[in-house]
Amino acid sequence: MATKESLLELERQLWNADEEVYEDILSKDAVMVFPPPTGILDRSAVLDSLGSADRWRRLKFDEARLIDVGEDVVQLIYRAVAERSGDGSEYTALVTTTYVEANGSWQLLTHQQTPVDE
Repeated sequence: MATKESLLELERQLWNADEEVYEDILSKDAVMVFPPPTGILDRSAVLDSLGSADRWRRLKFDEARLIDVGEDVVQLIYRAVAERSGDGSEYTALVTTTYVEANGSWQLLTHQQTPVDE
């Protein structure tokens, strides 16, 4: 079974990962939901977007919770504070990621970010 700490570490990697890492982690039905203008992205759109994505130089996660949704399904919920490497802008969001266990590894099924104005 996944632990909160192991999935938080995976999330940290994904915030700056390249297409190769995402190809391994995303389930075939993966969907990610971001604030406008990005919106809803399916697996192929996520992979296509990675080459042009501005990376993060600082990440902080807190208020993390791991919820056992059912057999082989968990949700990781946390607050993220991140700083863009390009312009130094700060971004705070409430995040929910759903993982499913398949073939002995955890795959990302859904990921949703709700921005927080601070």
